[in-house]
Amino acid sequence: TNGTELDGIVRFISRSADPSTRTFRIEIEAENKDYSVSAGQTVEIAIAAADRKAHLVKQSSLVLNNDGDIGIRTIGDNNIVEFKPVEIIRDSLDGVWVSGLPEEATIITTGQNYVQAGVEVDPHYQAQENEGL
Repeated sequence: TNGTELDGIVRFISRSADPSTRTFRIEIEAENKDYSVSAGQTVEIAIAAADRKAHLVKQSSLVLNNDGDIGIRTIGDNNIVEFKPVEIIRDSLDGVWVSGLPEEATIITTGQNYVQAGVEVDPHYQAQENEGL
């Protein structure tokens, strides 16, 4: 928040989200000799990774399954709900970039917390407000 930039090494990334906040714990080790970054200070981080295909989705589309895996509920063949595990690549103001979905996916964006994988649904489609979301 004070404009200081540091390079560091990712030491830990949680495998599952905190169920109450849906956030992941990440620990980064960086030299801070002049103490320009205080303990507990809010920061923005960017983690470099290899290129891969990703989808930009609304954060509200993310759900946890019974095993605590984060994913997205989609509509598959014959209108059957499927749970697709995803990996969050990056969070942005426009949504969340995730990997793990097929090239094209019909994402359940309303009522995704009220259906389970394997259930047949009667989907109702709405126009997209933002292209790509």
